[in-house]
Amino acid sequence: GYLASVTVLPGDAVVAGQEVARLDTSDLILRKAELEAQLARHLSEAALARGERDLGGASVAEAEANATQARLDMARRDLDRAVIRAPTNGLVLEGDLRQRIGSQVSYGESLIQIAPRNAVELRLSVANRDGARLETGLTGILRLNAAPDQPIDVIVMRVRPGAETLD
Repeated sequence: GYLASVTVLPGDAVVAGQEVARLDTSDLILRKAELEAQLARHLSEAALARGERDLGGASVAEAEANATQARLDMARRDLDRAVIRAPTNGLVLEGDLRQRIGSQVSYGESLIQIAPRNAVELRLSVANRDGARLETGLTGILRLNAAPDQPIDVIVMRVRPGAETLD
């Protein structure tokens, strides 16, 4: 679909179920109306065929009605999915989509990244010279690039020494 609107920016706090973006639904609404008309036509054809005692024609019309009903159900589901909602309470880290309004988005594409505010585990890498200063129970404050004005208290739960080669 095409991105129609965005209601959050990086740094905004969101609650579960809150609308964060919306896709353009004009094509889906037209498809839904067309399928509803087709369904009504197939059902009337089936009723007319039954009235004329044409059981074969009635069966064909009912099968077409069932297929159209399945396509209509999919169109209604797609309309419901056109509103993108936050899956959890949290803080929007990435996803300033204002410049993408009107552009096409793909199914499964990551649009907005939301981090939960509670029970978050961070993995930090520190320089070798600072490794000796780390110990369990050490506390600090984390400031995210997306929301530097909202400090987050952190506690070191475990220290796992390791080495990694970096270019």
